[in-house]
Amino acid sequence: MKNGRFHEDPNRIGVQRLNIPKCTLDIPVDYVPAISLKKTFPSLAMKELSLFMRGITDIREYWKINVNFWDDDFIVYKKVDSSVTIQDIKDNQDKYNDDFFDLGKIYGYQYRKFGGTYDQMAELLRKMIEKPMSSDLVVSAWSPSDFKDMALKPCHFQFIVDMERVQFGYGFHFTFVMRSSDFFLGFAMNVMYYFYLAKILEKVTGHRLLSLTADLHNVHLYDNAVDEARDVILNKPKHIHPLKNLIFSNYLDVEFKELEDYKTFWDNLPIDAIKLEDYTSYRHYKVDMLSYNK
Repeated sequence: MKNGRFHEDPNRIGVQRLNIPKCTLDIPVDYVPAISLKKTFPSLAMKELSLFMRGITDIREYWKINVNFWDDDFIVYKKVDSSVTIQDIKDNQDKYNDDFFDLGKIYGYQYRKFGGTYDQMAELLRKMIEKPMSSDLVVSAWSPSDFKDMALKPCHFQFIVDMERVQFGYGFHFTFVMRSSDFFLGFAMNVMYYFYLAKILEKVTGHRLLSLTADLHNVHLYDNAVDEARDVILNKPKHIHPLKNLIFSNYLDVEFKELEDYKTFWDNLPIDAIKLEDYTSYRHYKVDMLSYNK
């Protein structure tokens, strides 16, 4: 709010954004980084993470768990006639073939089938367990040749795991990189998404999460969120969510023996792999998402 500058958004007609080029945030990991200044939905972050990690690109699966973040971009991607609403499609799904509901080569595809075949998540988990000091623990969703086949280019496009020897074994530093960050609507969910992923890796590998860092580029507020943002920053943080409020599914108690085990683990990651109990916050600030104009 202090240092940003307004300019036209080339991807959204008639929209201005308040923008700074980049920043780096060190996110505390000694408690749950669930934002309390405004109501967010940590459970939805875990649900969406589960579908991404399972490689799912069918928007109907997201609808089933009440994740509707993709709706507007889906309409644009599928070039749906302006007279047809997303609710019309949801109410009349039998009128469309299965291919119609595919979001294309979005996050889940890139994580599990990069280049059509490479399972990045299985390899990441395998190396963290079998070769914990590997220096190539990187997962990328950035595949330019696939952009034309995506409902939306990945905003958070890479995460990096840096291993370190600690007193009783290994620990790791987790960094996620965003090429574009909607700081009012998206960022709180992105934090929980990667915090959950890091805690899953901690649980199943036995390596301690030492730090979580957000490497953010093109950090912005859209003009329809500026007034709400001014209101939110007047709130005083009052809710700290301790780590003991995290409930881990028994599914995460697993042993890996073969390469296929790593793939199977992600294939079946439950939508409630981690739950945050007693999440409390200020009220929900309703701001519409703005779809991407290709």
